[in-house]
Amino acid sequence: MKKAFSNYFNNRADRRELQELREALLDTQIDDEEIVSSMCSIEDNHPLVEFPEHISKARMKKAIASQIDRDYATNNLPNIDSRSSSVVYLAAAVVALLMVGSIAVYYSLQPSNVSTGSIAENWKTIKTERGQLRTVGLPDGSRVKLSVESSLKYATDFMSTKKREVYLTGEAFFEVERMPKRPFVVHAKGVQTQVLGTSFNVKALGGGSRLEVAVKSGKVKVSSERDKDQFYLEPNQMVTWSDVRKEKMPVDALVTFGWIDGTLLFEREPLSKVLDRLSTWYDVDFLIKGDFGDEPYSGVHRKESLETLLTGLCFAGNLTYQKQGRQIVLRRK
Repeated sequence: MKKAFSNYFNNRADRRELQELREALLDTQIDDEEIVSSMCSIEDNHPLVEFPEHISKARMKKAIASQIDRDYATNNLPNIDSRSSSVVYLAAAVVALLMVGSIAVYYSLQPSNVSTGSIAENWKTIKTERGQLRTVGLPDGSRVKLSVESSLKYATDFMSTKKREVYLTGEAFFEVERMPKRPFVVHAKGVQTQVLGTSFNVKALGGGSRLEVAVKSGKVKVSSERDKDQFYLEPNQMVTWSDVRKEKMPVDALVTFGWIDGTLLFEREPLSKVLDRLSTWYDVDFLIKGDFGDEPYSGVHRKESLETLLTGLCFAGNLTYQKQGRQIVLRRK
């Protein structure tokens, strides 16, 4: 550990060493005293650098890992010939990071005292509106496809924590980069879905407690954040989860994953639910004229325009439609 710290602070660490050091810092099995000892060796050899005793060991580990993330992502190690200057530069970078983040720190490059208060944790939120799909790249290389009217939130220090955690409202398909020592966790409606590296869909729509998790590849654990209920899912398995019922079942791939490729599938869906889905998918509003029952509708629509889909819907239901801007008026024939 001391050698790794020395290489980093003396500007001799390559990308592989940076990654190894970062993983070691986030590994809870490593004794914190080893970190302290390594930091002391830096202080002993470089009197301009001071890491005071009152800084939490865990916070110091997290701060250095955060700075390494930035160096690793940008390959932006300081190009300074002076060994002493390089150490001071990197120490200052770590300190600056601490002051911006949620960690408070005291440091000195000259004899002085600087104190900071606690700063609130920062979050990044990605949202989609009605009629909008969006693919998001996360800092770890994972990819998320957000469905319509959905949002994904994660901390700005996403790459500096023990777990890669995101918070979902709506529906999204995840393709997660494998990191055995850093699980990926999706929080939605009081349920967490944990994986190491896999692809899966999470559907948490509306205001109720119902949630669906379906696995396309890999393996996931779905568990309650309030009690001990949990399920393990493998490819082509899913769980439907609510306050009143939790059930594991096979996946109908087209029904569950079809939206990712722009496919809408309805299997004897009540007309009211079909129209709700079309409203969010195409960003339109429906106005029903006359007495409508809630007849079931079935159909598969692959990347169809709204007009093409409405033509099929009206033919099956003996309806007519009129488009007035973003409003669709439906009538019985």
